[in-house]
Amino acid sequence: PATDQPAVDSSDKVLNDLIDVILSNLAEDRSEVRQMATALAYNLVLACTQDFVPSGPWKAAAESSDMNAHALQLLCGCLEGLSNEKDRTVRIRRLTIACRICRTYSTTVGSLLNDLGFSDSLQILKADADITPPVTTEEKVLLGELLHYCQL
Repeated sequence: PATDQPAVDSSDKVLNDLIDVILSNLAEDRSEVRQMATALAYNLVLACTQDFVPSGPWKAAAESSDMNAHALQLLCGCLEGLSNEKDRTVRIRRLTIACRICRTYSTTVGSLLNDLGFSDSLQILKADADITPPVTTEEKVLLGELLHYCQL
């Protein structure tokens, strides 16, 4: 039977499914699966943020002051449990994705990071010398940038 649903709904469904795949694979035990998930997430974020402005499927929400729901899901998924990540490649990709999203939504993301408690966990990760693998200089720079957004 014919459906009255507009084509936009099918693209939203595809994005919802893609986000679900990414987030579920971030929790996988095998590091190569988590690496694939973060590569996919980063490419999605690149496609949806041009010059740190929401674009493509994230552009519609940009007309309001709200953060796109997919961007929010990816941001939270990348920051959740970050200090427990044992694969350096996955951890740096998660930080890079979070920074890209924060740069795009810089005016609204700070209070969100604080309200969700990510500010504290980012500070702990940056300062904890016992994290395995050790936090690299590059990761500390990304953590510093994320903490900067928490202060806005």
